[in-house]
Order: sequence, then structure tokens, then C-alpha cells
Amino acid sequence: MPKKSRRSRSKYRPASRPASRATGGPVETRRPVVETSKLAPLPVSQASALRANRYEYLAPELRRIGIIGGFLFLILIALTFVLG
Repeated sequence: MPKKSRRSRSKYRPASRPASRATGGPVETRRPVVETSKLAPLPVSQASALRANRYEYLAPELRRIGIIGGFLFLILIALTFVLG
């Protein structure tokens, strides 16, 4: 039975250990906490632009699926007349 790869073990390791200073004490690595209520929401134009960029492939894919689905539906109707 093969051993587990190191790649699968790496995701269970802690991301990084705090480094110690030359004096031997731990280094402070805390980040400031920002409350979500204090963050300003994105303007509507930026939010819609981000959403449009994220789903720009969706409309052509849906159109392609609709065309293929319609074509297959027409083939089924034609086959019912030919074979039925």
C-alpha cells in the first residue's frame, strides 16, 4: 500500500509559526480587526461591474444550451412523425 503524499499532509499543517525575535520573545503578528459595519459598501456601478465580469460567460453558455436543446427537441418531434 503506497504512503500518503506530502501534498495531502501539507493542508493539515499550520500555515506558519510565529517567528521569534533575537531576544527570544514571540513576534506580534496580529492584524487589526475591522468591523463590517464600518466598511463602506461598494457603489452600485462598481458592484454591478464586478458581477458582470464574474458572469460574463453565462449568457453565451445559456444561449448555446438553448440552441442545442431546441435542436434536439425538433429532432425528437421529427422522429415521432417518421417512426410513429
